[in-house]
Amino acid sequence: MKFHRGGGRGGCRAAAPSRDRHARERAGGLGHRWQSVEPDTGIVVAGFADHVQAVQAADEQVGRTGPFVRVPAGREKRPWQPSPCHDAPMPYLVPPHIPPGRFAESAQPALAVADDLLLRPWRREDAPAVMTAFSDPAIQHWHLRRADSEDEARDWIEQWRDAWHSETAAHWAVVRPLGAGDAIGEVLGRISLRSLIPGIGQAECAYWVLPAARGRGLAPRAVSALAHWAFEEIGFERLELAHSVLNEASCRVAVKTGFALEGTRRRSHLHADGWHDMHLHARLRADGAQG
Repeated sequence: MKFHRGGGRGGCRAAAPSRDRHARERAGGLGHRWQSVEPDTGIVVAGFADHVQAVQAADEQVGRTGPFVRVPAGREKRPWQPSPCHDAPMPYLVPPHIPPGRFAESAQPALAVADDLLLRPWRREDAPAVMTAFSDPAIQHWHLRRADSEDEARDWIEQWRDAWHSETAAHWAVVRPLGAGDAIGEVLGRISLRSLIPGIGQAECAYWVLPAARGRGLAPRAVSALAHWAFEEIGFERLELAHSVLNEASCRVAVKTGFALEGTRRRSHLHADGWHDMHLHARLRADGAQG
C-alpha cells in the first residue's frame, strides 16, 4: 500500500518511499526516510530516523488517516523525492534522547529472564509457533490479522527482524531453553517494543502468550525483564502498554509490572467485533525497579 505524507499549510506533500520493507531514502538532510507495517496489528510506522508517527491502517478503510493519504492509482512507481518544504530542515532545540543507530548498529541481543526463560530474536524456524498463536481464538480476538500459512508467518518474522535495523520496533520470542546455554528452546510467546520513538525515549510494550503456556506468570516476567533492559541498558524514559478495556488479563499484567493506569482512549482500536475503548498504562524510568 502506498501513502503520501500529508502536507501542512500550503499543501506541501512528498511521496513516500517504495513498498519495500523499511525502504530508506536520504531526504534533504533530514536523515533516513522509512515506513513499515506491523504485520499482525496493521500499525503503519513511518518517519525519519529520529521521528516516528504511528497510525492504524485498516485493510479496507484507509482513505485519510492522520497525516497519511492513499496514493492515486497509476502513481505507485513514482520514486520518492524531497519536496520544497524539506529543502531547509528545521533545527531541533534538544538532541535526541537515544541517538540514531543505537539499535541498527548492533546485533539484537538475547535477554535472560531466568534459567527457565529467555527472550531471543525470532528465527524463520519459529514459523509453526507463530501459526499456532494466530490460530488461537483468544489471540485473534485482540489482533487485526491472522496468518494463513507458514510462509506468511515466516514473512512476518522477517519483518520483525528487519524492524530492529530500521529502528521502528524490537521483537523477541519468549522461549524455554532446553538446557544450559541453549538459545533455541520451545517458543512460549512473543514480546515487543513497538512504535519506537528513540528521539524522545518512548516505546510501546506488547505481548502474547501461547495457550499451552498460560497461567504460569510468563507474561509479567517477560514484561519486567524487557522493561529493565529498555530503561537501564538503552535509556528509554517512558514505556506504554495499551489494551482493550475488555482484556482483563492484560490489565492485570500491566498493573503487576508497574505500568500505572493513566486513562482510557475512547473508541481507539477497531477489532473484528467493533470499536474498543483502550486502557493506557505507562511506566517511567524514574518509577524505579518496581514501577
